[in-house]
Amino acid sequence: MTTTEKISTVNYHLVKGCNYGCKFCFANFNDVKKQVPFKAQKRMLEIIAAQKYVRKINFVGGEPTLLGKRLVDLVKYASKLGLTTSVTTNGSLIDSRWVKEISSYLDILTVSIDSATDEINRLSGRCSKKEELPTLAHYEELASACHKYGVNLKINTVVSKFNKDENLALFINKLNPIRWKIFQALRVEGENDANFGQCEVSDAEYAEYCNRQIASVANKSIVVVETNDLMRGSYLMINPEGCFFDNTNGGYTTSQKIAEVGFEKALSQINYSAEKFVKRNGEYEVGNKNDKSGLYVKTRHFRKRQRERNVSDMEVDAVLSNIKCSFAGKVLIVVGKSFMKLNHIRIQHKNLVVMLDRFVLVTVFFCENLCELKTKNRIVLL
Repeated sequence: MTTTEKISTVNYHLVKGCNYGCKFCFANFNDVKKQVPFKAQKRMLEIIAAQKYVRKINFVGGEPTLLGKRLVDLVKYASKLGLTTSVTTNGSLIDSRWVKEISSYLDILTVSIDSATDEINRLSGRCSKKEELPTLAHYEELASACHKYGVNLKINTVVSKFNKDENLALFINKLNPIRWKIFQALRVEGENDANFGQCEVSDAEYAEYCNRQIASVANKSIVVVETNDLMRGSYLMINPEGCFFDNTNGGYTTSQKIAEVGFEKALSQINYSAEKFVKRNGEYEVGNKNDKSGLYVKTRHFRKRQRERNVSDMEVDAVLSNIKCSFAGKVLIVVGKSFMKLNHIRIQHKNLVVMLDRFVLVTVFFCENLCELKTKNRIVLL
């Protein structure tokens, strides 16, 4: 059962295993016996991409990078199918070389960071069984690689008893993500309820934490606050066995296998709310990189389904040979190879943010018909 319309993003939990032991984690999948094989995961991507309202896929776990090359192959395949791609990870098993390798196909890298202090990470379980802890230098390496290779960086933070008094915003400022989502630790029966008393924060404690971060973060527009109520039922989630599941009733309700009964029938067996999805600002886009023409379009549907739409209604981001453009209605912002040494340029239009690395704004065109513009000096003008 659902409320109005559809949710445009699918969270695909590829694997149940994780190399960390976060006490508040609700994605242990204790009832899942085994994950589907690689061939079936690729078939799942084809099924997802066939749904006209689904535009983005987020690969999650457990820890998805445990899959090694298989994850990279799945990201590439999803991108070629026309989906905007995202990976959510604790970041411990990847480095700048991994980011560079996958950068042509990965649109968003989401790194889970709850604290900038070793003690808090140790207490909360955000470390390996041998208590190998994430380092700030490693997070900074990943952030730098994202900016260098054109991958949008997003940060996820879970607020629990362990970190509720911390001010993480100062470190977030160094990482410079396009989006920082702050979650309230969520109890899910059968997943984390045994130890949740150690983690739970009240609504007031959570609000105080969020207010503290918003007061200190340099770019306040990147902050997305997500309470327990907004988290419940606002996601389309697929578990490692290939079934939809939801968390609206305290624990997990699971559908039949999507590959066996079909996407829509399986979807009808769970509860979700598109209204909550929009309310928690889930409707944002960064585009899809896999376009041989060098163009990818940010619209409410796939680019190939939007040919009948007026160009002026679209938000377009173009990438060709590391030359980037941003379109906003009839305004075209063109960026060419740098003749000045600049570290970063940030262009923001509504929820669209384009990060430019070592490029300089050249000119701005106003045109009644963007299609009339032509290519010049290797700058994409559509």
